[in-house]
Amino acid sequence: MAADTETTQQSEFFGPGISVELGQVQRELKKLWQQSDNVATRASRLNLVIYNSGESSIRANTATVERITRQHALRAIIIAAKPQLPGNHVRAWVNAHCQLGKDGRKQRCSEQIAFELTGEAREAGLTPNIVFGHLDSDLPLYLWRQGEFRAPTDQLMAWVDRLIFDSGDWTSPAAQFALVRRVSEAHDLNESLADLNWTRQLGLRAAVAQFFDAPGSADTLAGLDKVAITYAGGVGGRTGALLLAGWVGAKLGWTPAEAGTGTLSFHDDAGRTVAVSLDGSGDGDGAYVSRVALHAADGSEFTVSRDAGSAFYNTGARRDGREQNQVLPVGPQDVADLVSAELVHSGHHTTYLRAVGLVEGVM
Repeated sequence: MAADTETTQQSEFFGPGISVELGQVQRELKKLWQQSDNVATRASRLNLVIYNSGESSIRANTATVERITRQHALRAIIIAAKPQLPGNHVRAWVNAHCQLGKDGRKQRCSEQIAFELTGEAREAGLTPNIVFGHLDSDLPLYLWRQGEFRAPTDQLMAWVDRLIFDSGDWTSPAAQFALVRRVSEAHDLNESLADLNWTRQLGLRAAVAQFFDAPGSADTLAGLDKVAITYAGGVGGRTGALLLAGWVGAKLGWTPAEAGTGTLSFHDDAGRTVAVSLDGSGDGDGAYVSRVALHAADGSEFTVSRDAGSAFYNTGARRDGREQNQVLPVGPQDVADLVSAELVHSGHHTTYLRAVGLVEGVM
């Protein structure tokens, strides 16, 4: 099997690994352990499948997996489907990510298998067979679908325990959310969806939620009449801002007032109209919201802001002539940390689809 330029520099952590014949993956994995004479444990508690049908990089995903395995013992299966490349073949590599003890000896190792499908091989329906043929026994299956979904169904979905994706990477979020909804409903994944664009806002939602918990704030927040969200420009930033608006609306029991018209407004449970403005001129990082302000009819205002590159949110609550300020952590933002948070997350994102449903009409 010919090796491409990505295999000429083999690295235990950051290269794709050792090039192997497709039918010899399991045998080569065993050889890999036999050659590692001081490995204490080959560990795995789940299967993480990373699938990308766009301009994916096995090398970049390998580096991400290395970081994830510092916290999670797993078997990673990376699939790079590249129909744009010439030829019609499948290449495979095996690798190991080992954590070192204080004495420098390998204490725990996770396995990685990488596949590259080019030309018609990508369209031949080989992906399910490749995945099922290389899973680590019957451990849970987490599928990280990178980029945009290409089809409404996938043979893998029936076996997935958690579906991970990032709506911040989508260029057509309305169509993509519709596909995700159809996939999740068809395979009963509604409460097992993990949108990294949603996970990225965990610290932001916590910063906003503390306003709801403050004594005397419940009635004031129930009387909101305006919400202003500033985000870093781009489709991903706007999608993140909409998810935040949907979450606020879901928490306060709002319903869309003008869904599908290109504007964003809601009715609260008393029938009042709440206007939400989105401003793409923020100086935050990537798809991050840099400021959110909640305005109430009685003049109260609640704000959360973040400077570009900062690890903290600045919050302010101004009510009855008094102002209170806090500094709160942003939370995980790096993609490896976001995925790690989802791998350890034992609950379900029950509010996510409700939030999406409130803003789908203006995506």
